[in-house]
Amino acid sequence: MSKEVSADNREIALLTSEAFGGDWRALGYADPRDESKIDVLQSVDRPSEGLTSYSTIGLSDYSIPGEARPPIGSEITACSNQADFGNVLATAAFYVINDGWIPEPGRIFTDVVAIHFGDTSTPHLFLVNPPWLWEGQHPRLCLSRRRTSRPIAESERLSRSPTPSVASPT
Repeated sequence: MSKEVSADNREIALLTSEAFGGDWRALGYADPRDESKIDVLQSVDRPSEGLTSYSTIGLSDYSIPGEARPPIGSEITACSNQADFGNVLATAAFYVINDGWIPEPGRIFTDVVAIHFGDTSTPHLFLVNPPWLWEGQHPRLCLSRRRTSRPIAESERLSRSPTPSVASPT
């Protein structure tokens, strides 16, 4: 992992890796200004062959704006057949950390996938809850703190999204 890891984040990484299963590793990412850092855990061939499960580790250290007391944080998970999809989660995390984007179910992070994969049919990241792919994999993993994300097309973004739920890297 990229920085000194707190006991809470070690436990999140352990529980996440157990929920994903298989061999895993955590990669450290820094934002372009090298001001913020985030780790992304990945487990290859999970939940099935050809797919990789990803999860931020440490995003939950940052409180989500809102009225919850005590303030809560969240991690973002994803599953992809694209190599290096961890870059997408890291970018989404940096928008949360640096720009105040809110990682809540129903939120669409526009163009976050396209930043890394260019002209793709699914350029946006759609956050949902619960993360159904790993549901029931580990009883101690608090899935309510997780936001599963999946790439979506522009047409789906337009059909799902009233303006307030869209965040964009403009």
